[in-house]
This record gives sequence, C-alpha cells and structure tokens, in this order.
Amino acid sequence: MFLTQKVLTLKKDTVLLMSCCILCLLVISCNKWSQKKESALVFTESTVLKINDIPVSIDEYMMFLEEEKAMTFNYFFQKYGIEKSNTFWQSTHDNETPIQYIREKTNTHLRQVKVVQDYAAKMNVVKPFDFEVFLKDWQAENKTRKLKHDAGGIVYGPIETNMKDYYFYVQTNLDIRLKDKLDETVFVPSENELQDYYNTIKKIHFTYIDTLSVEYLSFPYQNSTQRKQSFSMAKKAYDEVLKTNTIKALKNQYNIATYKQKQFYDGVKLYGEENPDRIIKSYASNLKFGETKLVDTKSEMNSSIYIMKLLKPINKQFRSFDNVRKEVAYFYKENRYKRLIDSLNKNAVFDFNEKVYNKILKPI
Repeated sequence: MFLTQKVLTLKKDTVLLMSCCILCLLVISCNKWSQKKESALVFTESTVLKINDIPVSIDEYMMFLEEEKAMTFNYFFQKYGIEKSNTFWQSTHDNETPIQYIREKTNTHLRQVKVVQDYAAKMNVVKPFDFEVFLKDWQAENKTRKLKHDAGGIVYGPIETNMKDYYFYVQTNLDIRLKDKLDETVFVPSENELQDYYNTIKKIHFTYIDTLSVEYLSFPYQNSTQRKQSFSMAKKAYDEVLKTNTIKALKNQYNIATYKQKQFYDGVKLYGEENPDRIIKSYASNLKFGETKLVDTKSEMNSSIYIMKLLKPINKQFRSFDNVRKEVAYFYKENRYKRLIDSLNKNAVFDFNEKVYNKILKPI
C-alpha cells in the first residue's frame, strides 16, 4: 500500500515537472516571437513605412508622392471641378480627400516596386535594395557619364540624369532581369503543360479566318462636321437596308457613298493602324452570317461610317500547336509572371511609422 502511494506521488511529480518545462518553453518561444515582431517594427526617424520589412525613407517616399500629384489634381478636377489652391489638400469632397487619395496611389505604386525588389533579391538577381546605396550608385553613374562626355566620348541620353529618372530606369531593368531569370529557371513548362495552356488560350490568340467575304457601303468624312453628316446619311440608309435586306441597291441613292465587295485572306497581311481594309476586316470578322451592321469607327478625322454584311459564312479555325509553339511559350511565361506579381502584391505587408507618415503628408 505504502509502495503504491509512493509510486503515485512520483508520477504526479514527474507530470508536474514536465508541465513546468513545457510552460517554460512556450514562454521562451512567445518572447522570441514577440521580440522578432517588435524588431521588425523598429523604425528610424527617416523611415516612413516598411513593405515586407523593406524600409522606405522620407526621400524615397516623397519621390513617389511627387509622381502622383499631377494625377491627383486631375482626378479631383475631372470629378468635382476642384482646382489647385492653398486649401486643396485639406478639402473633402463626397467623403474623398486629396491627401487620402494620393496616399493610396503612392502606396500602391510603392508596393508594386518593392515586391519586385524584394523577390529579385530572394532570387539572387540583385542585393537587397538600399536607398542610400542607390543614391551613391546614381551619383557615381552621373560622374562617369560627365567624365566620359568631357573626354569627348559618346554618351547616350542626358549627360546627367535626375534621381527619379534613374530610379525608374534601374527598376525597369530589374523587372526585366527578374523575369528573364524566372523564365530560365522557374517558368519552364513541360510539353504537356504547354499543350494544355495552348488549349486554354487558342480561342483568344490563335483563331484565324482563312477567307472573309464582305460587302459594304461606306460614307467617308474628313472632319467632325462631315462626320455628323455622314453618320446621319448612313443611319438613314441602314434603316432602309433592314427593311429590304439589300445593300447594293442603295449604292446610287447617296452621292458620297461607295459600295464594294471584298475578300480578305489570312495569308495576306494588312499593315498600318489607319489602313481602311484592316479596319473593315476587323469589324467584319465579328459579324454573323446574314447580319447587317452599322459600323462607326469613332474616329474624328479621315475615316468612314460603314453598313456591312457578310457574303459567306465565316469558318474559323485554330492554328496548330506545332506552328505556334514559341508564341504559346511566350504567353505561358507572361501569364506565370503576372500571376506571381499579382500574388506578391496581394500578400505584401505594410507597417507604418505613423508619426512620420502622418507628418510628411500634412503640409504638402
């Protein structure tokens, strides 16, 4: 009996000791996590905020803020008719304030840049971004360009670049380098993945019409005044076509109108954004057989209003995978990169140094 009680007491002591040990470990772990979290939120006096723990200094933030000023002025003028004034930044319009608007635009732009800088560093494309290092690089680049120019060498672009232009030049190149690295090492699809992606996008990117037959009545114009007149006549003619179901019969009723029948072939390329045949083919390819349509190109000068009808049904086909494999690979990698950047933006973490953040925005 005595032995049994002793064993029970020993078991209770053991359980108690183990519980204390576990509790100590939990406390230590929590303290370490708390210290880590607090260290991540330590700000210097010149830090406005952190994005994914990457500090953004006052100078860097203000550079991005300046980028958004013109768009902010334009937004409030277009929406509310508010012009720039001494009270502009302190004003409120339907619960919208210029300060809050420019903050959101600035933070969005910064986030887009910082997630690329962060991910590029993780992929060993560059070292982690440091604004002070960037400033030294910018000054060194300007010094090199000036020395080369003074020595009679060829310098492409300005002899000296301003900080903002150099920053976004470096960022654009970083974006390209990161994408190239991912294309070579990560976005490498198997043949089956590429074939599956081709099946996903072929309706959008690889549909073609071998032969397109169309008839149309065009009402040309050269300026906005003529455009109104042409549109009025075309609308009247279109109403008549809907009743009679014939376009050709109207060709002599309108002196400015021109009637034509045309065939377009996939193998014959049409170049030039303003090429009338290119415009006609583009609109006609979206028609249904038997459908007559009034087409307004919305251009203010040197264009036409069309009444258009297909002469034959459209037979749409897909370009074969083997013939467009390179294009499929390009679209695949573009899509993968976009999805990655979208995900990085969505999951970016902001930490604000409220004291500095609020202070630098008040006296804009």
